[in-house]
Amino acid sequence: MMSRLLSLIGTVLLLAGAGLAGWWALTVTTRQPGLPSFEMAQPQATRAAPSRAASRPRRPDVYYDAVTQRPLFAPDRRPLVLDDTPEADPPDPVVATPPKPVVVPPPAVRLLGVMGAADENRALVQNAEGEALWLTQGTELAGWTISRIGPNWLDLSRASETIRIEMYQ
Repeated sequence: MMSRLLSLIGTVLLLAGAGLAGWWALTVTTRQPGLPSFEMAQPQATRAAPSRAASRPRRPDVYYDAVTQRPLFAPDRRPLVLDDTPEADPPDPVVATPPKPVVVPPPAVRLLGVMGAADENRALVQNAEGEALWLTQGTELAGWTISRIGPNWLDLSRASETIRIEMYQ
């Protein structure tokens, strides 16, 4: 019961505070003085005395041309000179053609099968003469070295070149 009474008192106090703030804002704005009128004055029919700028003689156009021809943000403020002579095309660079790499054809072998063992895989390879050989990784075959043996492929490497021979090709 006490908590309901406290919440009711708090709500009433908040409403009273909001009402007082609104009343204060209304009275403050009504006490402010009005803004002055900013109407344009009508031009008078009488002519005013000439201004100082109008009494000065006009400078010749050459003066203004010199001012406009000098770049405003250039540090030396020298006139910009455009060169009308066309630039000669630079000579074409000489490009040396790289030598063609020596392409060694892959050996004429055929992968017939792969056998996996605990210590190393073996590949059954048929060479160009038609004989089948069981080879292991690191064996040389027609100038190529067997670098890896996979489940259905064989990688041969020579210098920086590597080829893959797959089964069923």
